[in-house]
Amino acid sequence: MPATNPKRDAIEKSSTYLGYKLLWATRLFLIGKKFPKGTFEQHVWNAVVHDVCEQITQESFFKTMIEIDAEAYFQILSIVFNNPSA
Repeated sequence: MPATNPKRDAIEKSSTYLGYKLLWATRLFLIGKKFPKGTFEQHVWNAVVHDVCEQITQESFFKTMIEIDAEAYFQILSIVFNNPSA
């Protein structure tokens, strides 16, 4: 979508769009990647995963994310269990 499209601003401010961006960032952190580039050092990454897990399992976050896209939320959550040391 072109930057000049008047609908773009509304879409980018929608809760669904922001939710998907949050899920994407969560996935990056859980697999050890920084935004916009690079990776976490192992000792830092362990703390990041702990903090992210604490946040994404809170009831309010959980309810919001399953309303946006339950499948995507659970796929991201499964990263913790399927590859806990990657």
